[in-house]
Amino acid sequence: MDIIFQSLALFVPMLAANQAGHVIRLCKLRDIPTNVQLFGTNKTLLPFLVAPALAVIVLFLYRNPHFLREGLVLGWGVVIGEHVKSFFKRRLSFKEGTPWLFDRLDFAIGGGIAAWLYFPWVTWEHVLCIVAIAYPVHLIGNRFSYNMGWRKTPD
Repeated sequence: MDIIFQSLALFVPMLAANQAGHVIRLCKLRDIPTNVQLFGTNKTLLPFLVAPALAVIVLFLYRNPHFLREGLVLGWGVVIGEHVKSFFKRRLSFKEGTPWLFDRLDFAIGGGIAAWLYFPWVTWEHVLCIVAIAYPVHLIGNRFSYNMGWRKTPD
């Protein structure tokens, strides 16, 4: 049971970090792609700043004394996970915007691996639990956003 609660505690700042793209669009910030050939036009530089900032805020609210360092680790893990997934989508000749199973899991895989590498107490069971949490949360969040008119598609 501890693994589930610990995984949830790690998942929340990762989920916040995963909202970086929405925050950037909402604030109408100009952004530039990281590398169009490797990742496509949708992977940009600002999430490398905004995602860790969002994770830091959550960890600060947790009253975590290491909120800055740990927020950077989790936030960058999320963004790197998204970039790795996009790299493979380009190699597999997926067109940009084409749905793929890992679109729902990339942030959790990247953040989970970052947590596993950084925190000595995080095990592979934690990473698997984080990924298992991510899938239904992503589906429910997308459906909710679609019903609210914030998304064009429910997937």
